[in-house]
Amino acid sequence: MYESNLFKRLWELGLRSFILSYDFIAAVITFAVIYSYTGGGFPSENASPILTSFTSVSAGLFAIVLTGFTIITSFTDRMFLYAWKKVGEFENIVTTFQYNLILPVLVLLGALALQIQYHELGMLLLITLFVYMLFSLLDLVGLISRYALQRGEFVKQQVETEQSNQAHDPTDSMSRDDLLRIYEKLNELEYQKEQQETREEETEKT
Repeated sequence: MYESNLFKRLWELGLRSFILSYDFIAAVITFAVIYSYTGGGFPSENASPILTSFTSVSAGLFAIVLTGFTIITSFTDRMFLYAWKKVGEFENIVTTFQYNLILPVLVLLGALALQIQYHELGMLLLITLFVYMLFSLLDLVGLISRYALQRGEFVKQQVETEQSNQAHDPTDSMSRDDLLRIYEKLNELEYQKEQQETREEETEKT
């Protein structure tokens, strides 16, 4: 049975893992540095081009993450998906992708809200969220890399298993013509045996 609620799945991953993650730490450091540099807010005269950049970058990242999520869930080998499901990794990768799809949406909504009604502290929080989103994407890249390595190991084990089975069963490595020749030879031997038995019977009668 699967858990459809994202927040429950995030809670199962553990709050501690998010707080101690390097993307969260990078966001806290960013907030502290900009807060101390600007005195508690971000000036409005420098905000407009940054908000425009945040909007375009967030939309692009959302499309990239969604494409990667679609590829992994739709084109993954069924047996590998089953193996990941058994060890509980499939729920983790779905949760991580879903989480990283929400972050660009939050940044995009925050940028639009600040373009309508600007707030210095809100801008500072949005910059912090943007930095957190970027580092969280790096964490997602690490997860995809681990997925690729495990996928390669899974395929390697499958190939080695098939080769081992073929080594124990010689008929698997024979062609159809080879099997046909063997079958014809067996029929010929059987026919010769029957002829020999017939001649022996005739000899006994005489």
